[in-house]
Amino acid sequence: MLHHVGSLSALLRRTWFTEYAGNTIGYVTPQSMTATEFTNTAHGITSNAAPVGITVGPDGNIWFAERGVPKVAKFVW
Repeated sequence: MLHHVGSLSALLRRTWFTEYAGNTIGYVTPQSMTATEFTNTAHGITSNAAPVGITVGPDGNIWFAERGVPKVAKFVW
């Protein structure tokens, strides 16, 4: 399931999403309509994370909930 977060889109000029079943976080750029997905632990995603929800924190970082673990995690570029 994809979760569009308007504030993320406006802030980063990308539409960010989580993909629960695919253990994936990603974004779509409006200019190219190309999706970029991140699925590995190098980006802060725990194995079997089942990510849901995504937002920009007051620190400017991207944060998401990992339902499968459970915890809140920071996306790492």
